[in-house]
Amino acid sequence: MDNTLQNSAPLASEHEATNRLLRWWRDPAIRFPVLVFIVARLVTVFVAYQSVHGATIHNIFKDDPIFLANLDALRLSGPVHDLIEPWDRWDTGWYMKVAVHGYAADDGSIIFGPMFPALSAGVGWLVGDTLLGGLLVSSVSCLIFLLVFYRLARGEANGSDSIARNAVLLLIAVPTAFYMLAAYTESTFMAFTALAMLAARNRHWWLAAAAAMVASLTRLQGWVLIFPIGYWAFLAEPRFWAVPGITVMRSIREAVPRLVAMGSGGLMTFIFLEYTSLSGLGTVDGAYAQAWGMNIRPPWESILTVLQRVASGQAIAIEYANLIALGIIVLLFIGSLKVLPLPYHLYMGVTLILVLMRYYPPQMLNGTMRYVLDFFPLFIALAIVWDKRPRLRMLWFTIGILVGLTMLFLFVRWLWIA
Repeated sequence: MDNTLQNSAPLASEHEATNRLLRWWRDPAIRFPVLVFIVARLVTVFVAYQSVHGATIHNIFKDDPIFLANLDALRLSGPVHDLIEPWDRWDTGWYMKVAVHGYAADDGSIIFGPMFPALSAGVGWLVGDTLLGGLLVSSVSCLIFLLVFYRLARGEANGSDSIARNAVLLLIAVPTAFYMLAAYTESTFMAFTALAMLAARNRHWWLAAAAAMVASLTRLQGWVLIFPIGYWAFLAEPRFWAVPGITVMRSIREAVPRLVAMGSGGLMTFIFLEYTSLSGLGTVDGAYAQAWGMNIRPPWESILTVLQRVASGQAIAIEYANLIALGIIVLLFIGSLKVLPLPYHLYMGVTLILVLMRYYPPQMLNGTMRYVLDFFPLFIALAIVWDKRPRLRMLWFTIGILVGLTMLFLFVRWLWIA
């Protein structure tokens, strides 16, 4: 009898573990983002791999010091190298250079936040290749983002899994969404920005603080999280400081974690800026101006300049594309004003101003097509508005995926996309 009980206990435990795993997998907030991630990762790897075959690729940066330094990040050979090498393009080289060799005072590398290169270096040390490490960091970050984004969307859609699924599909169909799977900062920044928002929305202040810190060290613009987190912390109902009879000590206990969450992102940005200045690496704005030919100007100057170029016929093709991307952001932003709560618009509004303040004469609105991803809350609003319009969703998804795969093909072949 005792032996029977002893033998049945492990079986019952295994059965319960299997049931928990099945319940976990049946949760649409888990299953759907994971499936979307798997399909996106496999498709992009296949397209990138195929894009390097069939014709010679012309790398105009093959003799550039940054590209040569970046080669130290690629240590594996054989089939793995063939799969990951197509992703060693454009800004990836800068992240890999920083990961392997660190920052330098005269090359403009300090405009890139330290978190992604550090994570790439750490994972790269484990797997034996820094580029592979960067791709793994981006892949995991992309999965985390999709999981968090689904929950954000479902929360704003009154618990609707249908709208949450549509929000994920509408976002993944953005033509530049493949950057979320490249060795770029997109997915890492988006994952921790979305996590900070979700945590603040659910009043998990210490988690919001930690996520905001990572987001700001990934991209210095993460300091803008002070606005949405601050709103959720002190202005959203119920307001702790307005509770009748609340004591001073209780107010302090409530306020401290909220203040930490609100200011943590800005603190990390400030620390990094002070570090680069005091260590002799220079200032970020100086690096933008001297190494990159980019200045900080009022946001309307970028818009006026590109419109003048379009009117005079002097605009280049990518400026037209960036202008269209800006128009989509603005239209969706206006359309979301009555759909999403104010904290999302505080984040997106300040982010839009920062994007437009980057004045780069060789290519106005530089990177705007890629920065569409930073405005990910817009796709929650779009999914809500288009909930009963499947044809519009299908049209967006079909065109977006086709254009996106074409852009990935061009990206792999060293053509500038965004």
